[in-house]
Order: sequence, then C-alpha cells, then structure tokens
Amino acid sequence: MQLLYGNQYFTTTLNVGGGIDNSQTTGIVLTDVSGLDTTKPGMALINYADPLNTSIAEWVEYASINGSKELVGVTRGSEGFSAKSHSNGVTVAFPVTESHINRIADKLNGGDTIDSDLDLATGINIKTNGADPYRTIVIPAGSMSPTTTAGCASVATVEAGTNDVDYKVLDFDTASDESAWTIFQMPTSWDGGTITFQAIWTAASGSGNVVFNLKGRAYANDDAIDQAYGTAQQVDDTLITAGDVHISPESSAITLAGSPAGGQLVQLKITRDVSEDDLGVDARLIGIRILYKVAQYSD
Repeated sequence: MQLLYGNQYFTTTLNVGGGIDNSQTTGIVLTDVSGLDTTKPGMALINYADPLNTSIAEWVEYASINGSKELVGVTRGSEGFSAKSHSNGVTVAFPVTESHINRIADKLNGGDTIDSDLDLATGINIKTNGADPYRTIVIPAGSMSPTTTAGCASVATVEAGTNDVDYKVLDFDTASDESAWTIFQMPTSWDGGTITFQAIWTAASGSGNVVFNLKGRAYANDDAIDQAYGTAQQVDDTLITAGDVHISPESSAITLAGSPAGGQLVQLKITRDVSEDDLGVDARLIGIRILYKVAQYSD
C-alpha cells in the first residue's frame, strides 16, 4: 500500500480514556474533526506512528462522525490490517492511498464489490466542469412532415445510384420560404432550458449557402395546442459538394414558448429562409440534431 501526497492530510488523536479494544465499533472518539467532512463516509488509519506496519496500525472504515466526534458505522480491520487494541492518544490519520484511488475508479466503472450502483439522490445530476452536460436528439427527415401552410415537399426517398444507397429527404424549394414540423416528448432529464440545433442536409447540384431556422413550443398536460411558437434561430451553411453530407454549425440558443420542463411534448418548426440564402436549387434536409441540457440523471 502506497501513501499518497506526503504529509498533506489531516491528523488527530484517539480520545478514549482507556483506549479501545480489538472488537469495539462504538465509542471511538477523536480529539479534533475540524478538517473532516463529518457527514460523509471515510477511512481512518489508527496508530499512524508506523502506518505500514500491520502489527501496529489499523485501517477502519466509518459511515459518518457524530457531534461528539465519534466514528459512526465503524468496520474494523480494513485494507488487510487486522483489528487490534489501541491506546488513548495515538495518532489517527486520514491519508489517501493507491487503494482508495482504485476504489473510486471501481465505483465509477460500476465494479465496486460493495455496491455496484452509483447512487444519486433524486434530482441530482452528474456535471461536467461544473455545468449540466448536453445530450442530443437526432430527428431524421422521415420523422418530419411538411407544414399544411407553405410546406416543403413530402418526404421522398433518394437513391445514390452508384452504390444503391437510399436515404429520405425533405426538399425545400429555392423560390419561397417552406417549412416542416416534428413533434416528440422530451426526456424527463431535460432541464427545461434553451436548445440548439444543427441541420443535416445536402443538395443534388448547385452552389452557394442555405439558411434554415428553427423555432418551437413546449406543451404541458392540458395546454392548448393552438399557441404561438417561440423566437426562431438560424444556421447558415455553404454547399461544399453536391451529394455530400453537410452538417451545419450549431445555432444560437433557442427559447421554446410555453413553460418548458422535462417530459413535456415539444413541437418544432424548421424553415428554409430563401431571402437569407443564395443556393439556387432545392435544399434537401436529411435530418436535424437537437442539443439540450440535462438537470437530473435519469432517461
């Protein structure tokens, strides 16, 4: 067992008048706990004078430390050290070892033999750099429909002929603004905040750039369906090569109308804004990618 970080860890002393015997799991009191999080489980090395000497020192595990500075939920003789008697006043240290690091790694990898689940309280989330992480929903063209008013062409199957590769598209005309819609239920883990999108598209020929914008609304139970969308945000992408996959830049943040929350129904409307682009042919939408943040670790 290798002790890590030199002397940069908290130490105190055992404060039990007659010391403790080798079976005692209650009444193990410390002199000072000011450097510890007393609400969390931990491990203590009793009789730190010779920390690697298994005949003298002992590792114990505990669940918390109460207001009397007493270890609670104690397991004696951890880390291959046997339980033994200790005199009052011996040093009790809280160093970090390679074994502790390995336990953490096993826990994160789901391999902890004590408890294989990483147990989060309700509503708690795993964050990245202090922020809620993003998740994505990809909606293919085949799951979208032209709007009744000023709609794009119906879903069509296109074949890339050399290798007989089929894919579905929605064709958006170059002469006027056309739209499509989709509706789905957001995961309950969604934080109800803004979303962003990317357009996945191609074209059969031509050159220039295409502009798509997206707006939407979130619906709670018993909300009226006939309500306005929120404010649209756009993406602008340039045709590189006809027949190639194009994945647009990510849009600015889109605020959905309504009172968005996890688990709600969401309707999105995507529109080609021909007044903003100069692609002189149909833009073929293959799908859209939605990015959203999660506020709790669930679905």
